[in-house]
Amino acid sequence: RAAGARAKCQNNLRQIALAAQNHHATAQQFPLGVTPPGDPREPYPYLSWSARLLPHLEQGALWEQTTRAFRTASSFQSDPAHVHRATPLAVFSCPSDGRTAAPAEFKLESGGTLSHGLT
Repeated sequence: RAAGARAKCQNNLRQIALAAQNHHATAQQFPLGVTPPGDPREPYPYLSWSARLLPHLEQGALWEQTTRAFRTASSFQSDPAHVHRATPLAVFSCPSDGRTAAPAEFKLESGGTLSHGLT
């Protein structure tokens, strides 16, 4: 069982590396860790590298949902627009780690909560 989980993790890492290379081939650069806010050329503030790899990980529908949400509300903390944020993806999780199967909940200073998957 452990060998199977290790093989799955290795395959996930290979898929992420290939997606990063495909992103580089398309955009002529690797995705930023997190895009900074305030840049008028950047339509997706605070979007992570992992989310930018979605089209290259056969997650085109989730990428479309993400870009549509940013056109609706630029703040990633807005619900219901940014429901994609709570979508865990198997490629970003280890089968040995049960914590990655469901979205994590974070407490906000405003008193609310923010659900977040590994995207």
